[in-house]
Amino acid sequence: MSKRAPEYTPMCNKHLRFYFSNPNRTKFRSVLAQRQFSAVEKALKTLSTHERDWLKTIIPGTNGRDLLDSYIARNLKDSGASAADIESFYDLLRRVNIKIAICLGYAEDNKEVIHWTTNF
Repeated sequence: MSKRAPEYTPMCNKHLRFYFSNPNRTKFRSVLAQRQFSAVEKALKTLSTHERDWLKTIIPGTNGRDLLDSYIARNLKDSGASAADIESFYDLLRRVNIKIAICLGYAEDNKEVIHWTTNF
């Protein structure tokens, strides 16, 4: 992600990876995991089928501990995406991430970031 990416971006991308690892998941380790899964599900429902499929193609279900999300740029490049397609993808990802962030309380509806910390 670029330097313009909000603080919650890596966490939201992690939630997307968790969701895509098993979109039909019905059992969760905790209420928090279920809430994060539901937030992603809710955000994805606002997208077209094409947009959801594009995210699923670029955002892998698992990725270890790549906190910089460098796999996104690599997967876009490997897909043969043009510069315009890459910019469109990041716009789509920002739109989805803000919806997830608002749903989980990482950001307010006015897109004001709530500062948070986490241990990875």
